[in-house]
Amino acid sequence: KHDGDENNNGLCDNLFSSAFSDCEYVSIFESQNGVKYFNKKAFYFGDQFGLYNNDKINFSIRYVDSDNYNNDMVYSIAYMLKKYQPYDLRFNYTREFRTPAIKELFYNFLGHSPPVIGDENLKPTTNDHFALSVDKRIYNNSFSLELFYNNVKDMIAVKSVDYDSDEGNSDTALQYSNFESVVIEGFNCHYDRKLNNRNQLKFVYNYTNPSSTNIEALEMISRHSFKMNYLYDIISNKMKFSLNVKYSDKKFLISDGSKIWLDDFFIFDGMFMLNVKDVLDFKFGCKNLFDYKDNRRFSSEYLTSYDPGRRFVAQISFKY
Repeated sequence: KHDGDENNNGLCDNLFSSAFSDCEYVSIFESQNGVKYFNKKAFYFGDQFGLYNNDKINFSIRYVDSDNYNNDMVYSIAYMLKKYQPYDLRFNYTREFRTPAIKELFYNFLGHSPPVIGDENLKPTTNDHFALSVDKRIYNNSFSLELFYNNVKDMIAVKSVDYDSDEGNSDTALQYSNFESVVIEGFNCHYDRKLNNRNQLKFVYNYTNPSSTNIEALEMISRHSFKMNYLYDIISNKMKFSLNVKYSDKKFLISDGSKIWLDDFFIFDGMFMLNVKDVLDFKFGCKNLFDYKDNRRFSSEYLTSYDPGRRFVAQISFKY
C-alpha cells in the first residue's frame, strides 16, 4: 500500500531510488500507531557423561517461558556406542518445541509479490525426532549413514490464501499457517576418501520421504539430492583444482490451487585455487559451467530460477 503519487500516474516513479520515489510504504508489520508485544525466555542445561567402556551419553534440557504461549520443555538424549571400532553407533531422540517468530505472527508485507502476511493465531510447533546412525572416521577414509524419523505437530509454513486487496479485488497471498501433522523420514549418507596424495573425493546423498494431510506442507521438497566434490592437488601446497557437482530431484509447488512440478537438475562448478605466497591467495573459475536455468523462471511470480546461470568468478585474499 502506498501514498503520494506526485505525478498522478498511478505508478511508483523512481521506485528503486528512495530519495526520489513518490510512493511511501507503510510498515510491513502494520503497526504505525500500535505496539505488538512478544516476550520469551529460555533456560538451558546440558552435559556429557563418559561410561567405563568409553561409551558416551549426551543429555540436554531447555525450559521455554513464554508470556504469549504456554510454557514447555525441550529435551534431547543421545547415546554413542564405541564397542565396534573404527565404527561409532549413535542413537538420538529429541523432543522439540518452538513458538512462532515475530515475523510469522505479525508480518504484513503487501508490497511483496506475492504478498506475505502473518497470522496472530498461530500455535507453537512440537515434534519428536528419532535418529540412528553409524560412522567411521580414519585418516584417509570416512563414512556415515543416518536414518531419521521426524513427527511434527502444527508445523509453521506458508500456504496460499485469498484476500481482498486495497483496490477491492480478490488476490492471492502467502500466509504463515499451521499444518496439523507432518512426518518426514529418510536417510543421509556421507563418504570422504583421500585417494592418494593428490586426489580427494567427497560425496553426500540425502533421501527424504515426507507425508502430510496438507499437500502444501510438502512443497519444494526433493526426494533425492546429492553433492560431490573432487579436489586435485596440481602443485603441492600451491595450486589446486576443485570440481563441485550438485543434483536436486524434481519437486512441486502449489499455485492458484494447481500443482506445478519443477524439473530435476545438475549444476557443475569448477574452481582453481592458487597460493602465491603465505599472505596471498587467488581463486578463479566458473559456477554453473553448463549454464542451467529454468525455462519458466520469468513466467510466474511464484517461479524463480534455480540458479542465475553461468558466472565467472575471481577472488583475491590477503592474509596478515
